[in-house]
Amino acid sequence: MAHRPTSLPITAGRVHFIRQVKPDGTIAVFNETWKVSKRLAGQYVWVTLITHRRRLEIWYQRAAQQEWCLRKTYKYEITETVARLKSEFAHPRLT
Repeated sequence: MAHRPTSLPITAGRVHFIRQVKPDGTIAVFNETWKVSKRLAGQYVWVTLITHRRRLEIWYQRAAQQEWCLRKTYKYEITETVARLKSEFAHPRLT
């Protein structure tokens, strides 16, 4: 079995979540509360954490036939160094 490091670095990229908006208009991500909108209570939103930009984006799609709309953008503090993505893991189109 290959040696596994005890901890892995945070790497540049995106982490996605789907969250249901609570009645008070908020969602929880990583045990933190983020304001979305009371009008979206009960609806689902797509949340993207962009690690290298230290940004959290909240997207909403009203209906399957409609475009996704960026509803909120928040600064997301990451105290650790964000490592560059190694080229062998990058999408071929993006290298």
